[in-house]
Amino acid sequence: MKVSVIIPTHNSERTLERALQSVRNQTADCDIEILLCDDHSRDLTWLLEVADKYGCRLLRVRNGRGGPNYGRNLGIQHATGSLIAFLDHDDQWLPWKLKEQIKQIENGAEFVYSPSITVKE
Repeated sequence: MKVSVIIPTHNSERTLERALQSVRNQTADCDIEILLCDDHSRDLTWLLEVADKYGCRLLRVRNGRGGPNYGRNLGIQHATGSLIAFLDHDDQWLPWKLKEQIKQIENGAEFVYSPSITVKE
């Protein structure tokens, strides 16, 4: 099974690597494709380096700033996984998130979502 993780991003230098590391730390037994969907960030050089470091495909929103939903839709268009998961650039996943959600899909669920935990830094 392959999961396409779609991460919309815009000027995310402070938080993106933490989000990406949380995807890499998943304990699920599946292939993971990460699609970074950039909405005109200032520092494209940094973003290209991060995409390379974490093995991501970098996609860019073409027509002006569209917000995170434009990035999510762009990611869906290019996703190759049988499952799609969304992660915002300033969020992170607990290590067992995908494993638990995949288990629910395998047990017949058509759609799975998770509660969130808010942490103030």
